[in-house]
Order: sequence, then C-alpha cells, then structure tokens
Amino acid sequence: MARLLLPTLVCFAFVSLISCNSRNLPAIGTKFEPPAQDEATYISYDNGKVARAYVQTISGIDYVVGINHVVTRKVVYLHTEDPDFETSEGFSLATTYLDLMNATGEKLKLDEGWGWYLTLPSGWSACFPLQDDQRQTPDLKEKVTWFCQKDF
Repeated sequence: MARLLLPTLVCFAFVSLISCNSRNLPAIGTKFEPPAQDEATYISYDNGKVARAYVQTISGIDYVVGINHVVTRKVVYLHTEDPDFETSEGFSLATTYLDLMNATGEKLKLDEGWGWYLTLPSGWSACFPLQDDQRQTPDLKEKVTWFCQKDF
C-alpha cells in the first residue's frame, strides 16, 4: 500500500503544478512567448503607445503582459488589478495615496494622458487614473487602482 501511495502523491503533485500556471512573470525588456492558445488584445501603456496584451495567471494572480511587436515579443508593460496582488513592500489595491506618501515620503508623478504613479523600490508603480482636471492629483483617501511596471 505504501509503495503505491508515494507514486500517486508524486503524480498528483506534478499534475497540480502543471495545471496551475507555474510560469514566472517576465521582466521588462525580456522576450515573452505567449502560449499558443492565448489571444492578444491591445492595451495603451504609455501616452500614445499601444502594446499587444496577454492575460496571464501566475501563482494565482492575473497579470496583463504587454509586448511591443509580434516578431520581437519584447515585454514593455506589466499590469495587474488583481485584489490578491501585493508588492514586496506590502502595498495592495487597498493602499491609499496617503498610505503611500507616509511610507515612502514621495508624492505621485504625472504621466500626462495616462495617469498618476509612484514607483516603488520593488519596481512596481502604484497607479491612479487621471481626474477630470488632468493636473489634479488624486484625493489622499483614494486607493491604488492598478500596479504596473513600464519604462517611465
């Protein structure tokens, strides 16, 4: 019985790992090979720039991976709005602008036509949408809307 149980457990663990997306999150500037079954959409990731975007679930977190070109497949943008995502600093979508200011001593920067952001030591940027008046910073109580990595 014990001899049968161990191979069964090993096989179950292997199948579980394969059925979850165990891929690593690609880094900005690296080549990305999307799975053949994934369909791309497009995402605006910078003022006037558009990337082919693929949704990838990695370790239970949904990410959008933006690539610059079908041929080179260079990663130019990473994005998540997943409520379970947390940066290595402990920030999440529950983090407010005030929380960020208190923790980092920094204020948001404006990427005109795109949004407000604060880049963290982890490389992730906490992002907020533009207001009606694009020069108006978000309210201190406003929560992070998304996290991204891109070359600002």
